[in-house]
Amino acid sequence: MPKYKVQCFTYDAADGKGFQEIDAPNARAAAEKVCGGPMRSSQEQHGQLRARVRLVSDPRQEQVFYAPVGGRPS
Repeated sequence: MPKYKVQCFTYDAADGKGFQEIDAPNARAAAEKVCGGPMRSSQEQHGQLRARVRLVSDPRQEQVFYAPVGGRPS
């Protein structure tokens, strides 16, 4: 299973915890596990929580995920 580094955000501000390392099947699963709740890659109608996810083996590859408004899946 790949290893990811995940950083959570609320309204463009980091949560103060920095990047947390986690094993997950994919970047989205890593974001959901560390930041809590469902995530999506679209920023359309994004909610307050989002995550930056980097693959440990290649930190140049970064993905950003958004929580749906109200924490409900889209």
